[in-house]
This record gives sequence, structure tokens and C-alpha cells, in this order.
Amino acid sequence: MKIRTLRFPDYLLVALCASVAACFDMGKASTGILLIGLVSSAVLPPMTTRILRLKLRAERIRNGALDEPFPVDSNDELGALAASLNDMTDALKQSRNEALAELNNLNDIFRSQDSDQLQKSPPLPEELSKHIPGLLYQYRLGPDGGYCMSYASERITDFFGVTPEEARSDAAVVLRSLHPKDRETLVASIKESAKSRTSWQHEFRVEQPNKDLLWLHAESRLQQLEDGSLLWHGIAREITEHKLLESELHKAQADLETRIAERNAKLSAANTQLDLRNQKVRQEIMERIQLEQKLKESHDLQVLLAAELNMSEERERRRIAITLHDSVVQDLALGKLRLDMTLKEGKAAYDVLESLVTLIENAIEQIRGICYDLSPPLLYDLGLTEAVESLGERLARQYGFGFTLQGKLEAAPLPDHVRIVLYQAAKELLINVVKHARARRVIVQIQQKLGMVQLSIIDDGIGFPPSAGKGFGLSHIEQRIGFLSGTMRIISAPGRKTVVTVVVPMAEGKKQTAGRKG
Repeated sequence: MKIRTLRFPDYLLVALCASVAACFDMGKASTGILLIGLVSSAVLPPMTTRILRLKLRAERIRNGALDEPFPVDSNDELGALAASLNDMTDALKQSRNEALAELNNLNDIFRSQDSDQLQKSPPLPEELSKHIPGLLYQYRLGPDGGYCMSYASERITDFFGVTPEEARSDAAVVLRSLHPKDRETLVASIKESAKSRTSWQHEFRVEQPNKDLLWLHAESRLQQLEDGSLLWHGIAREITEHKLLESELHKAQADLETRIAERNAKLSAANTQLDLRNQKVRQEIMERIQLEQKLKESHDLQVLLAAELNMSEERERRRIAITLHDSVVQDLALGKLRLDMTLKEGKAAYDVLESLVTLIENAIEQIRGICYDLSPPLLYDLGLTEAVESLGERLARQYGFGFTLQGKLEAAPLPDHVRIVLYQAAKELLINVVKHARARRVIVQIQQKLGMVQLSIIDDGIGFPPSAGKGFGLSHIEQRIGFLSGTMRIISAPGRKTVVTVVVPMAEGKKQTAGRKG
């Protein structure tokens, strides 16, 4: 199969050549060669392609690229032209290398001359150094570790007491003038600057015979020479006055800090005392507030107790009135009626008189019961244990349940108010058992433990849930027990026994007579 050769206009060919040249100029030689191959194989005849390649190579030689030879792929005129171009390129490369070698030789000569000139002559005019307020110097450290002062201005005499010539001949005289405490730190700082290749600065003291101590501040820039030496170009200025002012400032600051510390200590002590006083005042205020609150609660409780006491007295008066009306008064009224009837009939039957005697006896017994309820004589004559036992037995006979009293108080008498409160508590609790418990057996325990009197009432009745509220009687008894600094605890549940325990302190019975018992 024959490949048909396409014919492109001249302007398109010129554009393709420019694209290939641009690829070579941008360092993309492989892209340019590939583009040449594609163009030459697709659209150009072989001769045109070879001419194009030679043209592009000539452009690269003109731009300085001498390392790529021309391709010589034939013995015709184009091949001879390519060989001539290669010879010319080799001659240009040789000439370029010779010129570069000569230039390097000249640079070495110039650098050697500059180094010798630097060592032989001062870098700055002496006239200029005289007008500079400080010491100009050059310090040189050789590769072998040796050091010297390459240059020192006239001010070195004022600072170190040596001439510039003495410093250049022996730099150790300068170091010997330093304060002993500053010498090691200065040498160490120079070594650190040499190691890190950074600028150097330092403050140090200088001692001279028969002269005051001088403070100097020196700073310099580092230069590395061709032979490996290090050269510091610097200036040293006197800062003695500045240091004196700085010392005075430090002393003033230290004195100020001392005064501030003393003032702060005094303020801290005063604040501590103030805090203690404030704490004491706050505590007194809190105690007063608590006391006022307790007084208010006590007053409110007293008002409540007074109201409840009035109500209790009123209920007791009403109970006595109802009892007298329904029992004693009715019996006496019935007796009077029978006597009136007997008088109208004009005779006194024996059975009528006998019934009157019975009515009078019942009235007397009821009046005695009322008197006993109002103030039981046994409580004052025999003591708390006997009074509670008599009350329990009377209620047991009247309402039909078993009663047992366990325990007994010691011989030490109880105060009247403690005895009365405990008896009233026992009475209220036993009446509650009669009204609500449906108990078959009731046990009352009276014990004395560690200066406390404990009264417990246990019944085997139907019980009640803990959430059940307290009636007026129990609330009244609990408040009166609270006034004695005592407690009342109730343990009960539905279908289980009920245990009520009252505990009050047993006060000294100084107000009681010696013959009375608790």
C-alpha cells in the first residue's frame, strides 16, 4: 500500500516549525522531536523533514545549546552540511571552555590580591575612626584556632590602656584587661558566634590601674574569608554611665519592691483581720437570724399551744358537762321524781327507797370517775407507774381487753410536768386503742435508760398505714413532748400490731417532795 503525501501551504509549514522551535526553547526537546516525527511522517517528504531538523538545530546553537550534535544520516549534501555544523559546534565548545578557565584564573588572582591587601592595610581611614564615638576593631580567628586584632582604632588606648600596635601584635593584652568574672563569658560568646556563624554582641567590664571600672558594649558582624578564617567587624562603646544608672534603677526598683512587699504584707494582715471580723460578724448575724427564727417559731408554737390548750379545756369542760348531764343529773332527776311520787302517795315503799340508794351510788361513782379523770390521785400519791396501771386496768374492765404493765421506774422522783405529760400521753394512746385498734391485748412498758424515760404502748389490733394522719389528740401530745425535748415514734402497718414509743429526758426532781415516787 502506498502512503499518499499531502501538500500543505507554506504558511502552515512555517507555523509547525515555530511550534517545534518553541518546544525546544522551553526545554521540551522530546516533545519537539516527537512533533517533528509526526509532521514529517504524515505530511512532509523526507528531504523537507531533514532540512527542517537542520534548521531547528541551527536555532538551538544560536541560543547557546552546544551539547547536542547534528544527526548525520546520509552522505549527500545535507549529510556533509550536518557534519560541518558538528565541527563548528565542537570548535565553539572548546573556545567556551578555554574562556571559562581563563576567567576562573583571573578570579583567583583578584581574590588573592584582596586578601593580601586586607591584611596589609586598615579597612577604614584613621581620620574617620577618630570622629566615631567608639572603638572600631577587626578580630580575626584563623582555621588553626589562632586569633589576633587585625585592626583597632585609637580609642583602644582609652578603653584598654594599650596602643593599636600592641593590640595587633598581641590580642591577649586586651583579654587580660577584662574583669575576671567577664573574661570566660566573653570568650564563650565569641566561640558560639563562630560556631553558629552569626553576629556577635556582648557587655563586659574592663579594669585599668588607677582608673575606675569601665563598662563596654561591643557588637560586630561576621565575615568568612577564602582561607577559612573568620573576621569580625565591630564597634565597642562605653556604657559605664548607663550601667550606673541601670544599677541605681535596679536598687530603686528593689527598694520599691521591698516597700511594696511590706505594704502588701500589712494589707494582707489587715485583710486577714478584716476577713476574720467579717466572718465573726456574719456568724453573729447568722446566729441572731437563727435565734430570731427560733424565737418566732417558739412564739408561734406558744400561740398555737395556747389556742389548743383553750380548745382542750373547752372540750374537757364540755365533756364534764355532758357526763354530768347524761349520768349524774339524770339519776338525780329520776330519784327526785320517785321521791315526789312517793310523797304524793303518802307512803314510802321499800323498793323505791332501794332504787334511790342505787341511783345515788351510781351518781357518786360517776362523779368520782370524773374527778379521777381530771386529776388522778395515784399520779401524785404513788407515781407514774401505779397511775398508768390503774388507768389500764379500769379501761380493760370497761371495754374487755387484756392489759399488762411491764417495767418500773427507779426510786428517783420525776418532776410534776414530766409525770403529767407522760400520764396524759398514756391516757390518749390507750383511748385511741379502745376507739380504733380493736385490740384483744395491750402491753404498756415503762423503762428508764441513760437519764431518759421511755413509755411504750403495744397493741395487737388491726394497725394502720404509715401515711395515715395524726388526730388532734396525738398532735397535741407530740407537741407537749417536744417541749420536753422528747420524741414520739409510731410503728404500724395494716393487719399488724402497733407500737408507739415516747422518750423524754428525766430531769432532776428537786421540786418534788422526798416521799413521792416516780
